[in-house]
Amino acid sequence: MSLTRHLVFSTSRPLPNSSRPAALSFLHNHLAMIDTNPLVVSRRRIPPPAPDNDAATQWYAITDKLFGGLTTVEYTCSMQDTPTGLRTHCRAPLGVQIAALWTLEGDEALSLREDVDLQCNALLAPFVKRTLLQSHATLVELLAQETRPKE
Repeated sequence: MSLTRHLVFSTSRPLPNSSRPAALSFLHNHLAMIDTNPLVVSRRRIPPPAPDNDAATQWYAITDKLFGGLTTVEYTCSMQDTPTGLRTHCRAPLGVQIAALWTLEGDEALSLREDVDLQCNALLAPFVKRTLLQSHATLVELLAQETRPKE
C-alpha cells in the first residue's frame, strides 16, 4: 500500500476591475508572484538543475514560514510563463510536489483559475492542500488589488 496521495483540484477566483494585460504582467513577474504569497519569507534565483532545461523556465529557492512562523521549509520552484498565465512546479522536502497552472479566464469578468496537481505523503495531504488553498486565496486577493487601475 502506497502512502503517496495524488490530489488534483482547481480553484477560480474573480479579479474584479483588473485588466487582462495588468493581470498577465503580474503573473509573468515571478518575483511579485513569489513575494505576494503570505507564507514566503525569502527567495533567491537558482540555476536550473540540469543544463538542458528550457531557457524560458526560471528556478527559485523559496522559504516559507509554517505553523504561525514556528518553523520554515525551503523548497525549489520552477516558473514558466504561458500565453494566458503561469506554470509552476514546486518540490519540497518529504516528497511534496505541487504542479500548478495559473490561467486568466473571461473577458469582461476576469478570473484567475489555478489547476493544481499535488503529490505528497497521505498523512501530509490535508495540511498541504489546506495551507496552499489559504495562502493562494490571499495571494489572488493581493494580485487583484495590485492590478486594479489606480485612481
